[in-house]
Amino acid sequence: ENLQGLFFNPSIALNMASPLENVDPDVNLNIIFRDGTNYEGNPLHVHSNVMRKSTFLQEKLYACSSSNAKPVDINVRVHDNTADPYIKCIGVMYSSYYGEPISFSDAENAIDILQVAWEWQFDDGIRASMQFGVEVLLPYLSLTLGGGAHEIESLLVLHDNLEKALEKEADPQLQDNIMEVMKEYVISNFDAEASVDLRDAWVNLLLEKCRSTIEEIKCVDMPEWRNSSCYFLLWMLNLIEICDGEMFRAALGILSEDREFVEMLAMEGEVDTYGFSRLLSILDAKFVKDFADKCII
Repeated sequence: ENLQGLFFNPSIALNMASPLENVDPDVNLNIIFRDGTNYEGNPLHVHSNVMRKSTFLQEKLYACSSSNAKPVDINVRVHDNTADPYIKCIGVMYSSYYGEPISFSDAENAIDILQVAWEWQFDDGIRASMQFGVEVLLPYLSLTLGGGAHEIESLLVLHDNLEKALEKEADPQLQDNIMEVMKEYVISNFDAEASVDLRDAWVNLLLEKCRSTIEEIKCVDMPEWRNSSCYFLLWMLNLIEICDGEMFRAALGILSEDREFVEMLAMEGEVDTYGFSRLLSILDAKFVKDFADKCII
């Protein structure tokens, strides 16, 4: 399947002379699905210069650099059993290469591109998708969210990727901007005018993220991942406390009732490893308050 016609379509690409318009594709990209089957449209004929917009694909190209064969054959195993989001992401990579502003047709398109961009380490796609998320998708969801499964799922997908944005060190300013916008948006859904369904949906989402982040901290061995997960949990607790006192008490209950996690805090917190000491101090304050309130004997 030759994608050159798609990517050079004037309605999609820039209305200007493309630096690749007279250059034949030099890569045969073969997509292999999660279940091990091959995409029926293989190979995709693409340009190596564009593929280098993705760190993951750039490494694939580097591994084949000793080959004299033209075009180069590259096999890429993907995390899905459909090629559509990956082909769309390649289209976005061409737009990025041309210098064209990246736009999305709808929220579903942005989420599809976002997840592939993370998988392929395509920074421009991540940045554009996240910007779309905080400027367009979040306000849209605030109007449509009523406890429906589809809306909740969309929120979870976006929130998970916001967490990844916090972990990513390549662009600290982007992290700060995204997390600040996310914080302001979440807080706005707990004001006096917010519907009960909306508040309940966010309470469930935030408490579930606390639970899943605690599990990540307990299970992940890589220091940098544990570190980012710890600080993300601290960020979550701060956000929850601002939003709703009852929800904050519930979140502290989730932390304190996990004996394995508390024991980990007690051991790691003594040497200030992975931010555990800050989490431990929060729980210490809870225990003192509970004792003062005669909640524990």
